[in-house]
Amino acid sequence: MTATVKKACAVLLALLLAASAALHIYWAIGGSAFLATALNMDVDRLPSDLVWFTWVLIAGMALYVWVALARVELAPTVFNQWVHAALLWFFVGSALLGAGLNALGSRFLDRWIFAPIFLILAALATLLALPEPEIE
Repeated sequence: MTATVKKACAVLLALLLAASAALHIYWAIGGSAFLATALNMDVDRLPSDLVWFTWVLIAGMALYVWVALARVELAPTVFNQWVHAALLWFFVGSALLGAGLNALGSRFLDRWIFAPIFLILAALATLLALPEPEIE
């Protein structure tokens, strides 16, 4: 895989995660658009017991925006690349778990929107986590 393709994957993954983080921030500070649909509950605010979890999720998404960009040297880092690769493999596992759980869901939204999004995230992270071929 060329460096250009890998950078494009990193930027796309970072953009998807940043957009998702922005939506979750909107919900955490009181926004309601799409919230009832996403939670499958009749609510106009994020339930208070989910607010702290949402902030943790936002922090995780922000971390992975940085990890993706640092993996291709578009963001500064103090870690070796193997640390970024290991974090990305953890993300791949988490995204595949999310895809599987959503695919088993009974709602159209879970099966046909959320599960494919998780699969796209997992695919992008996989491409980023793969080592560069060594040149001899």
